Amino acid sequence: MQYHLHLETVRRRPKHFHLTEDIWKAAAERHPALASKLRVTVGFDGEVLDEALKTADFMINSLPPKERLAERAPNLKWIQTTGAGIDALLPLDWLPARITLTNNRGAHGAKAEEFCTMALLALHMRLAQMTANQRERAWKQILTPVIAGHTAVIVGYGDLGQGAGRAARKLGLRVVAVTRTGRTAAPVDEAFPVARIEEALPLADFLLVTTPTTPDTRGMLNRARIGLLKNGAASSTSGGRRSWITARCASVSRTARCRAPSSTFSSRSRCLPIRHGGRPRT
Repeated sequence: MQYHLHLETVRRRPKHFHLTEDIWKAAAERHPALASKLRVTVGFDGEVLDEALKTADFMINSLPPKERLAERAPNLKWIQTTGAGIDALLPLDWLPARITLTNNRGAHGAKAEEFCTMALLALHMRLAQMTANQRERAWKQILTPVIAGHTAVIVGYGDLGQGAGRAARKLGLRVVAVTRTGRTAAPVDEAFPVARIEEALPLADFLLVTTPTTPDTRGMLNRARIGLLKNGAASSTSGGRRSWITARCASVSRTARCRAPSSTFSSRSRCLPIRHGGRPRT
């Protein structure tokens, strides 16, 4: 018996998200026994989607169709997204109960660790100021203490947050996690439930935000909470940008301000709200 797997991609997405015939062939070569049980169709921008849905058992699609899905896909049992975040799919009231939806959580933990190592060192060593001085052809010395012994507060301690925690620990930082329950799946020095986030924020020399964008995290770091950071605290995000309200020009400290990733940064900013670097397809 063969099952029908449909691969669907939006062309406007970056090339590394494209599910092509070549990508499928490479996967089939790695897993020939499984591939022999699948009949695969490949589509872009919905051009063959309606026809594929008539017989598809499984679908890989980060933006699955929401309208009349039960009617259009009578055999569909499973939808797999290519990304970890599913905020674009919420709420899930469009998803029939018989269809399982899974995401790609866990793919970027190692890369997040590298990213957060870079972000912590760049913020601590004032790399933005160094590059600003270079642009201005100013030969100025910037002195900073060693990073070890400082405290990193990490909001969200899933796969990305744990990567951030490993990065911080390797650099000798104290790690404080903020999670929904105050419990963590990996070791930390201290943990707070999100209901007590106001107690955690004043501890931060570095604030790392790794939460997804959900109704619970949207706007979670508002102006009042950011105001609890100590003077000179540095911050970065590798999670959902809408949970990071400082990206809309709230004060990060009394000496630095942070603007949205789409706007012009202050070259002396102590805030680094940029998208984390994910792993390319291998």
